Amino acid sequence: MKRQRINFSKNYLNLFSYMIFLIVILHIFGSLINYFNDNLINTNNSDLLMSDLFKPGQERGYFEHLQYIFLIWSSFLSAYIIFQNKLYLSISVPLTYLFLFFDDFYYLHDGVLSNYILKIFEQLKPFNFGSYEQISEITYWLIVGVVFLLFSIPPFLINSSKNKKFIFDNCKFFLLMSFFGIFVDFFRSFLVINSELILKDFFAKLFYFVEEVGELTSIAIACIWLYYLANKIYLKKNDLKRFF
Repeated sequence: MKRQRINFSKNYLNLFSYMIFLIVILHIFGSLINYFNDNLINTNNSDLLMSDLFKPGQERGYFEHLQYIFLIWSSFLSAYIIFQNKLYLSISVPLTYLFLFFDDFYYLHDGVLSNYILKIFEQLKPFNFGSYEQISEITYWLIVGVVFLLFSIPPFLINSSKNKKFIFDNCKFFLLMSFFGIFVDFFRSFLVINSELILKDFFAKLFYFVEEVGELTSIAIACIWLYYLANKIYLKKNDLKRFF
C-alpha cells in the first residue's frame, strides 16, 4: 500500500512537471521573440504602471497572462488525452485552445477586425443599429466557430461516440468562454455604455469586471477538468469510457 501511494504521487507530479516545463519553454521563447523583434510583443502603452498589471483586462497584465497559461495547458492536456486514447478525430479541440492562445497573445482579432471585417461593414453599412465594431467582433467569432464546427464534423460522420463526447464536453467550456468574452462584452458596450443610465460608469466597470473574471474562470475550470481527465489516463492507462 505504501509503495502504491508513493508511485501515485510520483506519477501525479510527472504530468504536472511537463506542464510547468512547457510554460518555462514558452517564456524563454517569448523572451527571445521580444529580444529580436521588440515591436512584435508589446503593451501598446509606454506609460504602463506596475499597479496597472493587476487590473482585469489590462494588456499583458496578470489576468491576461494567467489566461495564456491556462490556454496553453488546456491545449497540451487535450492533445495528450487525444493521442493517448487515439481520439484523433477530436484534434479540433487542442487546436482551438491553441488558436485562442495565439489570438490573445498576438491580438489576431484586433488586426483582422480593424483591417478587414470592420472596414467591410463601414463601407457597406448593412445595419442602422448598434456599433459596427461590436458587430464585426461577433462576426469574427462566428467565423471561428464555423471553422471549429467544420473540423469537428468527422466524428459525427463515422458515429464515433468517444470523439463526439470529448468534443461536446469541451464545447461547453467554449460556449461559457464565449458568453463572457463576447455576449457580456456586447451587452456592456451596446446596452450600458450607449445608454443614459444614471450609474452608467459604475455598470460599465461592473460588467467589464464580470466579463474578465468570468472568462478567466471559464478557462481555469476547463484546464482543471482536462488535467483531472489526463491525470486519470496517465495513472490508469485505461479506456476513456471509465471517465465519461
